[in-house]
Amino acid sequence: MNLNIKTMVLVQFYITNNGQENNNGAWHSINVNGRCNARLVNYMLKHGGSAFHLLQLQSDVFKTPYSANSIVSCTNGVLISTEPFSAFDQSHQAFHWDNLVIPGRVQFTVWDLDANQPFAAGFDLILTFDIENLP
Repeated sequence: MNLNIKTMVLVQFYITNNGQENNNGAWHSINVNGRCNARLVNYMLKHGGSAFHLLQLQSDVFKTPYSANSIVSCTNGVLISTEPFSAFDQSHQAFHWDNLVIPGRVQFTVWDLDANQPFAAGFDLILTFDIENLP
C-alpha cells in the first residue's frame, strides 16, 4: 500500500453580500486539514455597483506576502477588479501556493481598496481552487 499518494480536490468558495446574506469576512469550512499545494483555478465576480473598484481578496491562508506594492496598504491578498463581470482562468498553470497549511477552514474578506473597507456593493464571488493534499 502506497501512503505517498497525492490527492487532488476541486474546492469552491461562495462569498456574497446580497442584502439578505453576507458572509464577507466569514470563515468557510473546508474538508481539507493539513499541508497542501493549491492553485486558484478560476474566479467569477458579479457586483451591483456601477463604478469600477479595485478589490483585494484577503485570506488567512491564501496570502501573497511577496506582492509588495506601495499603492496597496495590505499586501496579503490577491487583487481583483469589478469590471462588470470578471473571470480569471489559471487551470493550466503550476500551483500558486506550495506547502501551505489549511486548518479545516479558510477566512475570506473582499476588501475595497478605494474605500479602505470591506466591499459594500452587492456582489457574488465564486472562487475555484485545485488543492493537492501532501503526505
